[in-house]
Amino acid sequence: MKKVLSAILVMSVATSMLAFSASAVSPDLSAMPASQLAYMDVYSASPETQQAILNARAEIIYGDQAWTATGNSFIVDLETGEVKRVPTFEELFPGWDLPKVETTSQTDAGYASCFSRASDDIHRDNHKLQLYHDTELGEKVVTFNGTGGKVGAFAESGPVNARYNLSVTKDGKGIGWYPDMTIGVGVQFDTSTYFAYTVHASASNENSAGEWYRIIVTEDIQKYAAEIKFKDLI
Repeated sequence: MKKVLSAILVMSVATSMLAFSASAVSPDLSAMPASQLAYMDVYSASPETQQAILNARAEIIYGDQAWTATGNSFIVDLETGEVKRVPTFEELFPGWDLPKVETTSQTDAGYASCFSRASDDIHRDNHKLQLYHDTELGEKVVTFNGTGGKVGAFAESGPVNARYNLSVTKDGKGIGWYPDMTIGVGVQFDTSTYFAYTVHASASNENSAGEWYRIIVTEDIQKYAAEIKFKDLI
């Protein structure tokens, strides 16, 4: 009888230890904020936890911080002349991988007949922007072949107090995210020959969604600045 009781006791203790161990390695992810979940070790986690970690990272990567995967990218304000270097993806998220991105529109818009377009403009047209969601990059503005030089993109006009996002992909892979910009603020980035680049745009908030924006993609963004020489853009 003592042997039976001892065996039952051992089994009970073992079961309790297994349950404790399982709870230790499988935390309640639903109650964990993305800022904490994203920095967990993705390699030692269970498949379910791995996906939760990657989702949290994507939420942060495509959040309110601009970044570039290739370097030498700048946020430019065409009205004030302010130029800000964009930090690299590796600087902000060391050891992380870029998440898979999606587009909400795969149709190239044609040039509007009412707009004259300079020879160094790649694209100039109106786009009705929808609200950004998760890793969807939004409206596809234009796809072009890299020139080996600098390319600028910005919203020249739009609704009052609007906020919009720009995103750039290279051969289908995300290389730049520039969120929450105002009209007249854009980005300049380097391109390489033999690669296809796509500029996407979306609205940053509900008040800015469903409205028309005139978006310009050009090889000479400086010509659109009234009083700026962009000396810092090297």
